[in-house]
Amino acid sequence: AKCEVAGPGFINLSISTAYLEQTLDSILLHGPPPPPTPPKRVLVDFSSPNVAKEMHVGHLRSTIIGDTICRILSFCGHRVDRINHVGDWGTQFGMLLEYMRRNDDL
Repeated sequence: AKCEVAGPGFINLSISTAYLEQTLDSILLHGPPPPPTPPKRVLVDFSSPNVAKEMHVGHLRSTIIGDTICRILSFCGHRVDRINHVGDWGTQFGMLLEYMRRNDDL
């Protein structure tokens, strides 16, 4: 409805009541529209807890963030492949091989 300069580095924008009502009604009825972007294939690798260490609540953080990113990208129309890397298995297999060697199982 109106645009005015309000000092150095500031611009005030006024939105008409009719436009605001129409836009909010549309969002309430149909949900927010996704941005108009061409769909792409997106790979999201998240979580990566190290299975050689104890699990704790910090491991959930990256899983929740990764899932949130996947949901946003899916909402925007992208094809999302979720990759949940479990971490390093070297210590576990090394311990297993050492156990088998000591017990003549290898």
